[in-house]
Amino acid sequence: MLDHPAASARSRRWNAVSNAMPSGRRNTSTAARLAGWSIGIATFALLALLAPRPACAQVGRSLPSTAYFAAFPLFHDGEYEDALDIFQQELRGAMRIGSSRWIDSICYYTMIGECYYRMGQFDQALASYTAAAQIMLAYPDWVIHVQYPPQIQPLSLGSTNRRFPWANRTRTSLFGQFPDRMGINIGQSIISTEQIVRQGGGVVTTPHTLVVDVDEVMRCSVLAIRRRNELLGPLGPHDEVTKQLVAYYSRRPGLPNHWSQCWMDVHLGMALLGAEKDAEAISTLTRSTLAAGRFEHPLSGQALLALGDLAMRRGDYKSAVVFYQEASIDSVIYPDPALTEEALQRAAAAYMLGNPGKTYPSLSPALEWAKRQRYTTMYAALSLAAADNALANGDVNSASRFLGQAQGSLVRRTAWRSRLGAWHQYLTAVAAYRRGRFNEGESALQAALGYMSHGSLWLYHLKHLQTAYSSGQINLRGPITPRTAMDLYARLLRTPNGVDWDFDPLEALSVTVTPHAAAYEQWFLIALERKSFEEAIEISDYGRQHRFLSTLPLGGRLFLLRRLLESDPATLPPTAQQQRQLLLTRYPDYAKLADQAKALRATLAGVSPVPQSETEAKRLLGVLGQLATIGAQQELIIRQMSIERNAVAALFPPVVPTKELQARIPDGTAVLAFYQVGNDMYGVLMNRTRYATWRVPTSAYFGREIGAFETALGLIDPNREMTVEELQTTDWKAAAKRAAQVLLRDSPFDPAAEFPELVIVPDGLLWYVPFEALPTTDADDALPWIALHRIRYAPTVSLTVNYGQPLPTGGTTGVILGKLHPREEAEAAQFAFEKLAAAAPQTVAVTQEPRTVPSPVLASLFTRLVVWDDLQNMDQGVYGWIPAPFSRTPNGNTLDRWFELPWGRPAMMILPGYHTPAESGLRRMPASLPPGRDVFLSTCALMAGGTQSIVLSRWRNGGRTTAEQIAEFLKQQPDMTPSEAFQRSVLVAADLPIDPQAEPRVRADPKDPAIKAEHPFFWASMMLLDSGTPPQQQQEPPEQPPELRPAPANPQPAPAAPAAQPAQENEPEAQPAHPPAEGENAPEAEEKPPAGRQRLPIENLPGLPDPLK
Repeated sequence: MLDHPAASARSRRWNAVSNAMPSGRRNTSTAARLAGWSIGIATFALLALLAPRPACAQVGRSLPSTAYFAAFPLFHDGEYEDALDIFQQELRGAMRIGSSRWIDSICYYTMIGECYYRMGQFDQALASYTAAAQIMLAYPDWVIHVQYPPQIQPLSLGSTNRRFPWANRTRTSLFGQFPDRMGINIGQSIISTEQIVRQGGGVVTTPHTLVVDVDEVMRCSVLAIRRRNELLGPLGPHDEVTKQLVAYYSRRPGLPNHWSQCWMDVHLGMALLGAEKDAEAISTLTRSTLAAGRFEHPLSGQALLALGDLAMRRGDYKSAVVFYQEASIDSVIYPDPALTEEALQRAAAAYMLGNPGKTYPSLSPALEWAKRQRYTTMYAALSLAAADNALANGDVNSASRFLGQAQGSLVRRTAWRSRLGAWHQYLTAVAAYRRGRFNEGESALQAALGYMSHGSLWLYHLKHLQTAYSSGQINLRGPITPRTAMDLYARLLRTPNGVDWDFDPLEALSVTVTPHAAAYEQWFLIALERKSFEEAIEISDYGRQHRFLSTLPLGGRLFLLRRLLESDPATLPPTAQQQRQLLLTRYPDYAKLADQAKALRATLAGVSPVPQSETEAKRLLGVLGQLATIGAQQELIIRQMSIERNAVAALFPPVVPTKELQARIPDGTAVLAFYQVGNDMYGVLMNRTRYATWRVPTSAYFGREIGAFETALGLIDPNREMTVEELQTTDWKAAAKRAAQVLLRDSPFDPAAEFPELVIVPDGLLWYVPFEALPTTDADDALPWIALHRIRYAPTVSLTVNYGQPLPTGGTTGVILGKLHPREEAEAAQFAFEKLAAAAPQTVAVTQEPRTVPSPVLASLFTRLVVWDDLQNMDQGVYGWIPAPFSRTPNGNTLDRWFELPWGRPAMMILPGYHTPAESGLRRMPASLPPGRDVFLSTCALMAGGTQSIVLSRWRNGGRTTAEQIAEFLKQQPDMTPSEAFQRSVLVAADLPIDPQAEPRVRADPKDPAIKAEHPFFWASMMLLDSGTPPQQQQEPPEQPPELRPAPANPQPAPAAPAAQPAQENEPEAQPAHPPAEGENAPEAEEKPPAGRQRLPIENLPGLPDPLK
């Protein structure tokens, strides 16, 4: 049996390659490999075939070269850089016909691509695979001129036809015997003189025959197509080379009705997979696995691997395991160790997913076989598969042993810096987290993510899509149309789902932690180009959501897990409910701790946060300390959850479909939202039934006009004193008018329209604009916006509406007493507390002193929390400041700690000591953040913990007026919505007399006349962020403040929209080829525009009526 023709030929050629290798890098001899098998003399023929021939090795002057095959032992040893050098050297000496490379370069290019692919250098890999594919297309008829054997002979394997080291074979087909080398006739027989003339010239060669390793060329061409599919991902169907490959192989090149057509079918099946024509690919690949309908052949393993991948996509793990195992067997009979490695890795993953809690039985014998064969990367890859399997079954000790095996094989090789090394680091992190060694785990995790920053296929697909957009490849003429691009962006920017995490948790984690804001902006612009306005509104919220989550550890994954686990299950959507239940089942220790925390919180119900005795204080601190301890233990489990195969919904900030969002907008409420893309600003105006979008044409002037407006308000320095004379001037009105004109130019919004409530979603510099003080018309005596409308803000469009959770009216109001302004007297804080205590029942004072309990835990005792203090550490990063300074020390008190457990935060927070660049007229901007991002992220962070309403200062004033305004706001809470209460507090504050002695930012002079706080320096310093909390039971309407005319609190009936708003009815969105007819979706009768207002066009709303401003 050792003299079997095929076996002896393969052995001789392997020996030639092995002798060309440097000593110490050779694989074991054939005899040594035979020693592990004792199943009869028939086995010798099989084991001779098992000689590790990475591809059909070569001797003599056949193609590819002998040196080419000599690089494979290095490749399988994980020395990719050394192998790459040899492949590149052989490419330089490859055969040419004239100036064109011939088919042997397919092998060189493919294996160069493989080296780059394994090292995560995807651009170079794709270029190499594409070069190989282009050579396939350049010689469409070469397969016709191959001197094939007249018929296929079966390869007799005796009793081993079914039994292999790691699995029993299930396929009943025979293995065929195929020659390694075949002759190919070249010259005028393959390139005709007429073809040369048509091509404009070339070299005419004498017909002759070359000896070529045909099945190696075929193996590499199939591999090149398969890898291109992986690198292009969902962009593959739109790739020109992919289309050409499908067209070429669909023509059935080669000899008709010949057994070699199975090889063409493998190529066609792979190309169809790249074009995402899965149904056709399945039938083609299934047919391709047999030559002449009877025999396995050298490409059968590639086809079986692809069929396994398709079964995995369908969730048919049982079939996938079978396909992968059969592929691994074929890749041994027709030696291809790289394919054996991939097939067994995927088989282990499929078995683990289909059989939770069980160990893949083939791993152990496969590991032993790989060890005997000294296949370094295969041994390491299978060791990692075994470690993954052990971790899934909770066996950390076995996992650590397998990880040690893999590291020993990889650490001194290039493969340590490949995907294998990254996977090792990831599994090491999982094992370390399971053991509670978080520092060790964090180090390993960062190493894994460092590789994935350039070695992630998902991120590479997204990069390709962004490049296509930037290079103008997304247009109506293709290659990618805007409509297709919308689907591609949605697909690649999705939150990783359960399938993503199950298949490849490292890929899912990599895309989660990597910021890609530019991709969301491109997606938004394409939606606008297609006039898909509803989708554009949703996409803008996805962009805002990403802006927030991308600033948090692990891309917000830790926070989202807390949000999911600590939410009331009844408030969660069905998918999130399932995810939550699955997590509590997988991690029973967390469920026990959650129950303990719930019981402790129940003991705090009705307990005063300010103890009246030492006994009460000890009891309260004891309970809070236990809560903090339990929360810390839960945090450790959440860290473990965060890097394992656990899907979690992006619950906050929520993204709600536009139609559903509109249905939740109250009657009489308008939403004015802005979204910044690069240097451009886009606006959205909508109410319950209509919406309009536009591009703000003057966004380049925002900074100048907003800064001038705020400077005119006296905002030059955070502590600058205003004179009474300055407070009496009205020069600020002209600057406010210019700012409003710049902001609203060409917009459909009419601030003078009679509608009760306006919700503003700012972006960029607009977060620093006191919209309340902008004039409603161009008239000199125009009322400010706040006089006509209740105004509140939201960080996202989806947070402009309430989702059924009312603002609590009972509970305790806490007031942290500090020093709101450096020049403030000590009595000022006491005065503020007395005003607030008189306005809100159950108000308690909290002094600042060293505390053992973190401030987020203390804050959870209060329903409302007022921080009468100048907030510190605002320059320590967006999450480095202290929202509730119960203690001045930052340890455990900074905003980043507010994301952590135990859960529960005040329903309302009032922060009159918050600082923004508005206080300096935009002269001092955040150094490390885009404009406005400081306020956006801070408010999202506070709301993320459960705070529903936030009053935040743009500039910090302090003094009696601030205390009176906050007191009025709290006083109205039981009877009004927050926006109603805030509007009233502003109007009341504007009518208050000023006592310069009680205002730290007013320069006192006895000669000054008495004035009121009519200047917006006083009443426009703060803004309300709120999601539209439902109103409580209305009492008798409160007395209206004098002089300024507010909108009625609850008009009957409420106007449906701003009176002069352009409207787009919620019909199916207009497609580019079919814009609405003129006059379609016309708005209802509008009020006559105020005198002096002009009709302005809206360029970005074709088909809509041109509205009156």
